[in-house]
Amino acid sequence: MVDAAPAPFRIAFDSARDPYTARNALGITGTGATGPAGPAGPTGATGPTGATGATGATGATGPAGADGTVACGRLAYVSTTALSFKPYNGDRVKIGGSVFAIPAAGIAGLTNSGLSASTLYYVYAFNSSGTITGELSTTTHATSSTAGNIGTEIKSGDNSRTLIGMIRTNASTQFVDSAAQRFVRSWFNDWGMTVGPGTFPSDITTTAAATWHELSTPQRTEFLTWAGEQIAYAATGTWNPNSGGGVAATISVGIDAVSPLSGGRTYPSCGTANFNMPVACSGVVTTPSEGYHWANMIAYISGSFNAIFRGVGDPGGCAHSEVIVRK
Repeated sequence: MVDAAPAPFRIAFDSARDPYTARNALGITGTGATGPAGPAGPTGATGPTGATGATGATGATGPAGADGTVACGRLAYVSTTALSFKPYNGDRVKIGGSVFAIPAAGIAGLTNSGLSASTLYYVYAFNSSGTITGELSTTTHATSSTAGNIGTEIKSGDNSRTLIGMIRTNASTQFVDSAAQRFVRSWFNDWGMTVGPGTFPSDITTTAAATWHELSTPQRTEFLTWAGEQIAYAATGTWNPNSGGGVAATISVGIDAVSPLSGGRTYPSCGTANFNMPVACSGVVTTPSEGYHWANMIAYISGSFNAIFRGVGDPGGCAHSEVIVRK
């Protein structure tokens, strides 16, 4: 008796080489439990940048910064009764730690009302209920050490007043700014000045004497200086002995006193009476102090005869002195 052929599933079962294949041959199916997760794979490459989003709204404006230019304005002579402080190199001034605009037409209060004759005044600016106003005071100035106003030059002991200049009235209680009297100085934007020349209108005869003396007191030049400024001075002219030899003239410039500054020069007589000879001297000194000063040509005549210094009315004359004040 011949055996019947095996069923197909038997052939598949017998041929299986692992339990899973054998199970499938018998028709047994099912999913096993999920195994543990494997380790994370490497990070993939970065994708392309997406499109730019819409612009956001503009933020609020921040507070205004401090004004960096406050050394502005310039005090100037207008007339015998008025001064001005107008914008110059800018239009801002710092007062009491706050920065204010200088009006285009200038600040108020700069008149000679109530002033005294031949007196030095410092000029200050202050805020009078919103109006920048000038004040003239004999009180000196100082450098502020108050927070917010440090370094500002103020009226001594008063941070509400900022220094803007210095003036001196003349004998008629007036403002003056002439070649002979430079009596208006600005604290801001003032680079110096020229004073003079103090020219002799006529011949000056000096007596032989071994002392220094002014050739002509009315020909003094007068001026104001800030502390630390330099004064360049010069004196030139023509002189002659009213007799022959035996006379020598030494000339210089005196500032605030009849005493020679360095730079004086001696000129001996040529031995011929009434023979005109040139004289000149010059030099530089540092301001002795802040405030009022005068300068004039001075001379020292040695010998037994007088000397004549020629004025502008004499041919070849024009004895004079001149001063330049500079920062």
